[in-house]
Amino acid sequence: MNFSVVIPTYRRAASLEATLESILRQGDAVREVIVVSQSEDEAHEAVVRMMTALGLGSNQLRLLRLAAPSSTAARNAGITAATGDWIIFSDDDVIWPDGLLVRLIAKLSAAPDIAMLAARDLSRVETSLSTAQRWFGAFFLVNTWAALTEGRILPSIQGRYPSPIRGDVPTEWAMGYWFAVRRDHLAAHGLRFDERLTRYAYAEDLLFSVQCARAAQRSGLRSVLSEDIAVRHLATDEWRTSARHVDLAFAWNRLFIASQLYAGAAFWFRLPAIGWSMFHQVISRMIRRRPWAYLVYAHFLGLLYLGRIRAGELEPLYRRHLP
Repeated sequence: MNFSVVIPTYRRAASLEATLESILRQGDAVREVIVVSQSEDEAHEAVVRMMTALGLGSNQLRLLRLAAPSSTAARNAGITAATGDWIIFSDDDVIWPDGLLVRLIAKLSAAPDIAMLAARDLSRVETSLSTAQRWFGAFFLVNTWAALTEGRILPSIQGRYPSPIRGDVPTEWAMGYWFAVRRDHLAAHGLRFDERLTRYAYAEDLLFSVQCARAAQRSGLRSVLSEDIAVRHLATDEWRTSARHVDLAFAWNRLFIASQLYAGAAFWFRLPAIGWSMFHQVISRMIRRRPWAYLVYAHFLGLLYLGRIRAGELEPLYRRHLP
């Protein structure tokens, strides 16, 4: 059993270096690390210099480059280039603890019916929500009334994991900072990231991972979220998307994803759920004294452009509304 690691990177050479150093300590099970750079010339050259120092040109470490930034296109380029039995999608600011792949191999060898495996984040404090906190979220459709026992996609098109995560639990999705999928599973079902979600934004990985999990279920295979498989997601500020970009993507991408996952009445049931869940964010931001008005505006624009968003015409809308 061996692994191809796919890492899209954009303006994060320093963070990427720490990520790669932690991966290269994992040993021979890493067949190849495929870094897909989408940065401008100066930032790209920083990545080249760093990877050269780590051993660029070896069979284990490969660098691809895209002409324009797109996390989905970058990951698809990695899928095309990958040759391992499994593909691990990792962000460029994730530290892999020593022995991670030893534990992963043991788990996958003992459970050959797993098609997708998601990791938990060691940087996130996993505490049980109080009944009041859970019910407040459930009222706005961003949580469930009962404590979660599996990874779920809610009607508001937001993904939730159990907290805390105990053992191996079923999941309908995988958080994009780190998850592994069998390469033959992707090939058998023609699974790719939807490149109409062009930007580093919100939930590009949610749509893909849900499609992977659904295909696994149809094939009698499992998708698992594991307590034992854990990484440290730094969520570095070396480069971040703008606040307005995040707000637009939070509203628009969920509308697009809902249109891809649900047809007919099922989509129209989720449309008001997406809008209603916005108030949870607004209240939370008010409590924290953070800006919230543009988030409401983003949801208004989502309704205004609903037809174009459902058709996947997102990039022209981003260019119109972002500087």
